[in-house]
Amino acid sequence: MQKVLICLLALGLSGAAQGLRFWGAWEATVELLPKLRIYESELVLNCSLAQDWRIESESKIYSDGLLRYQNFYLSGSLGGFRVWGKIYFHAQEVRYQKAWLNAEIALLGGTFRSSFNHWASAEDYSDYDRDTFGPWPCLEVVSWQDAWKFIGREVYVTGPVAGGFRFASGAVAIYLGENWPSPERFQIYIPPANVSTFEAVFGS
Repeated sequence: MQKVLICLLALGLSGAAQGLRFWGAWEATVELLPKLRIYESELVLNCSLAQDWRIESESKIYSDGLLRYQNFYLSGSLGGFRVWGKIYFHAQEVRYQKAWLNAEIALLGGTFRSSFNHWASAEDYSDYDRDTFGPWPCLEVVSWQDAWKFIGREVYVTGPVAGGFRFASGAVAIYLGENWPSPERFQIYIPPANVSTFEAVFGS
């Protein structure tokens, strides 16, 4: 049976204490059929401080009832600068994902803006980030001597080409750092089916 989803704006809060102001909202998407349940929900809590500073907490909960994402937004004024930024966490994996920060000031009849962006890994580089900034820019490059320390991770290995070998099967091996038969060499293996593509790009 097709699922029917509705969105509910369920909660609005406001309060004041010691010059602080609090307010928030809870938005939920409810699945009516085949079984009534909260499909996903988002709790947003805000706190305003002196000098136009505002802190926002954004909690995203999914159908399993567990908090999955926790984000914090900050905005305000610092000197002549307007400052705003956000930091993202994956609550289930208990890890930081990414952060961005902007600072803007009026200058010579216009505005000057400085921006900072950081991602924990390529996995956290979203489609929006890719459309905005282009391909993943933060390449993790390691030396051929240290590549063994990164087994199971995706990294870029750099080093001098010390030699190579073409097998009878048509496969190609390229040795970085030291040539065969040194056990210290870093070896790149190119299967026969991929050799033509490799040579079209890098030459034979």
